[in-house]
Amino acid sequence: MRKNLSKSILSRRHFLKWSAYGVFGICGSKAFGSSHKRIKIPKFAVEHNTHAACFYIAKEKGWFEEEGIELTYFENHQTGWGVAAALAREDIKGAYLCLAPALLIYNMGVSIKILVATHLHGYGIVVNPKIRTIDELHGKAIGCMREGLPPDLLFHRMKEKFGLKEITLKRMDPSKQVIALISGSIDGACLPEHYVSVAESKGFPVLIKSQEIWPKMPGSVLAVRSEWLRSDDPETFRRLYKITQRATKALNDNMLKKENAEIMGKILGIPAPVASRSMERLEYQNDLEVGAVQQMIDYMTNLGYLKKRLRAEELLIEPSTLGVIG
Repeated sequence: MRKNLSKSILSRRHFLKWSAYGVFGICGSKAFGSSHKRIKIPKFAVEHNTHAACFYIAKEKGWFEEEGIELTYFENHQTGWGVAAALAREDIKGAYLCLAPALLIYNMGVSIKILVATHLHGYGIVVNPKIRTIDELHGKAIGCMREGLPPDLLFHRMKEKFGLKEITLKRMDPSKQVIALISGSIDGACLPEHYVSVAESKGFPVLIKSQEIWPKMPGSVLAVRSEWLRSDDPETFRRLYKITQRATKALNDNMLKKENAEIMGKILGIPAPVASRSMERLEYQNDLEVGAVQQMIDYMTNLGYLKKRLRAEELLIEPSTLGVIG
């Protein structure tokens, strides 16, 4: 993180416990190997899209096993809200999911901590090809995910920026929005990737991307339930952090982009060129700025989605506390 957290979010006892691991560092490329302790992690979940590419790439390449992490069970969900709900129900202990739904459940009283970011952006608005400008959205029916999720936040940003009025929102999951576009029952859709690129491949142009109206919009994070963080070996979270960093580096390697797209295309059941186009629209990176998180918190609070004003530092784990370089 570029801005240091002002104070630790761990108790002094746990801070000392975690800091003890910092003397070893994890920045080298050497795997833990069979001579190191194998760690089984509890139930885990991810979004089934290109937002979670770091997880899928790492799993496909065997990097969890290489780092001594045994994934005994994981589930995927179409939306970040599905993952967040599973975290809230305690069905799972950790997940890769969008920041906004993580904030929603934290605000509801679910104690979680965020270890690392996985990307910025990855949201956009696609439209009927007859619509060529944003002004032409006036009076139209637009598909959008539930309140408080990133596509909804992007819609509100667009509405405010361009003074849009009399738009009818139809709430539905992203796959249903693509179907509704094809059937003509909606004129546009606010979507996460890979659905933006899937819709585009079906002939629906991208009218606007998150980069154009929300610089540094936070995307997804690795979040864990606080009781798991407190009770398990800190080495577990160091290794998860390291795997995430390694996969993120691979996603940004130009020599691997074709291979990565083929992997994600196979996993998502879409053509590799569509997966590639989707992944190009995300900024895969692990630096989650406190200011960017706070901006999202404040915006969600102003819209009434968060009932109490939160401080970003409440949720974020400082990388140095894990003994890693962020």
